[in-house]
Amino acid sequence: MVPANPLSQRSQILLAGIETGVMGGLLMMAWLGLVSLLYGRTVWHPANLIATTFYGDEALRRGFRWATLSGLSLHVVVCVTIAILFGFLVNRISGRRQVLLLGLAVGVGWYLLGFAFFWRLLNPVVLEYRPSQAMFVAHLLFGVCLGSLPGYREALQRAGIGPAIAIAAAPLALAEVPEVEPPPLPAEVEAASGEAPAGHTAGE
Repeated sequence: MVPANPLSQRSQILLAGIETGVMGGLLMMAWLGLVSLLYGRTVWHPANLIATTFYGDEALRRGFRWATLSGLSLHVVVCVTIAILFGFLVNRISGRRQVLLLGLAVGVGWYLLGFAFFWRLLNPVVLEYRPSQAMFVAHLLFGVCLGSLPGYREALQRAGIGPAIAIAAAPLALAEVPEVEPPPLPAEVEAASGEAPAGHTAGE
């Protein structure tokens, strides 16, 4: 079997940050999609709104479109980036409650700074359509996900090997074939090998 190579500390933080960011980003979108339905829009409206960064007002058409994926991807990438930075920030903090409080603080801070600077510079259209209370709750949910980052990291430590390493090692592990005994000789060969001693005895 292929030995399990423990992940470095930096790799653990990166992988845990990716998991946390993806989960947090999708949770935010799920909440905002639900709120969007209450406002009489489609569940894809939040992603389409972010997609206006690339496609302009054309992305605001109702329903799921290919542009929706671009908005969702941008949102998840931003969340993953924040989660990775947060992971390095709380690397030496062992208290779960402290990490959770810091996660909530970062979620609220991103809500304030994101709409004050990031989206104002990148895509002001997002500022025109955002429901403030629902967006604030979404960022609180993201903060809760950030607070769970140590749990993802501990899971990686218990596993002892990262998902990417495990996938890369799987073909090598499957390629190992246990030793087996050689197959028996065909019946014709056994018969020929048994006739030689008999003929030698007869000649004597």
